[in-house]
Amino acid sequence: EDLLVIISDSEYKYLIVGVLMVLIYIWLEGVNLHILGQSLGIKVGRIRGFCYACIDIYFCGITPSATGGQPVLAYYMNRDDIPISKSTIIILLYTVMYKIVLLLLSLGVLVVHLDFIRETKVTTFLYVLGIVVNIVIVSVCLLCMYSRKIVKRIVVKTLTLLAKLRLVKQLDNKLNAFYDYLEDYHKSARFMKENRKILLKVAVATFAQRLTLFFVGFLVYRSFGLSSLSFLDILSLQVVIAITVDTLPLPGGVGVSEAMFFLLYTKVYNPDFIMPAMVL
Repeated sequence: EDLLVIISDSEYKYLIVGVLMVLIYIWLEGVNLHILGQSLGIKVGRIRGFCYACIDIYFCGITPSATGGQPVLAYYMNRDDIPISKSTIIILLYTVMYKIVLLLLSLGVLVVHLDFIRETKVTTFLYVLGIVVNIVIVSVCLLCMYSRKIVKRIVVKTLTLLAKLRLVKQLDNKLNAFYDYLEDYHKSARFMKENRKILLKVAVATFAQRLTLFFVGFLVYRSFGLSSLSFLDILSLQVVIAITVDTLPLPGGVGVSEAMFFLLYTKVYNPDFIMPAMVL
C-alpha cells in the first residue's frame, strides 16, 4: 500500500518520458536488425524489426545468461522466409556489437566512478567476472571470424578426444555442425571487412540504445524529486549492474539484479524510495 502511494506521488512527466525511452530502446534494436538485413539484401521493415526486437528482449529476459533470445529470433526470422545463413550473420554481428558497447561503457566506469565498483567485495568480484566473461565471449567470436584454422584445429582435437573418452557421441555429426557454425562466422568476418560503414551505423545505434535504457534509471530517480546526482552518476550505477548481471546463468538475472540494485542504490535513495524505484 505504501509502495503504491509513493509511486502515485512521483512526477509522471519523468515516468512518461521513461516509457518513451523503453520504446526507443526496442525501436533502436529493430533499426539495427533493419540495417544489417538490408545490407544483406533482406527486407526487414522497421515495424517487423521492432517486433523481432520485442521477441529477442523478451526471451533474453526469461532465459539463463540471456541466451534464449538469439535462437528464438532466428526461428521467427526463418519463419518469415529469412534463411538461417543470413539471420545467423545478422544476430551474430548485433550480439557482438552489443557486448562490445557494454564492455566500453563498463571500462569507462573505471575512470569515472571506481568507487561504485569497490563498494563491496561482492560488487568488485561480479564486476571483474562480468568484464572477463564478456571479453572472452567477444574474443572467441572474433577468433572464429578471423582465425578459422586455429579454432578448427582446437575444436576438432577437443571433440575427437571427448569422443574417445565416450563423452561425445556421433562425432561426425558434431563436427559437421561445427563446420557450419564456423562458416557462418567466416561469412560475418567477410561482411565486416566489406561493410565497415554499415557496422559504424550499427555501433552508433547500439551505443544510443544502451544509453537510452540506462537513461530510464535517471528518469525514475528524478521522478521522486531527487536531483543531487547527475546522469553520469546514475549511468555508472546502471552499467555496473548490467555488467555484473549480464553473464550470470540466471533467467534475466533474477535475484542478482535486484540484490545489486539494493546494494548500489542504498546511497542514492532513502529506505522508503528504494523499493518503488526498483519496481519502476
